[in-house]
Amino acid sequence: MVDGERTALAVEPNGKEFALAMLRLINDGALRKNLSEAGRREVEQRFSAGGMVENTIHVYEDVLQKTRKG
Repeated sequence: MVDGERTALAVEPNGKEFALAMLRLINDGALRKNLSEAGRREVEQRFSAGGMVENTIHVYEDVLQKTRKG
């Protein structure tokens, strides 16, 4: 879900890198907007009700196929 520089800023877990990433977000409105929009699209695509139903159906179909082969 996190895609560095597309849906989020991914940094090493230390204070300096986190602070630099936060400064980038504070100072770059276009970056904030792009990350926000891309993140929202990603969630809508991956976790929509229809998408979750489709994924559940695929899981059940996969289990049925494996059960029949086994």
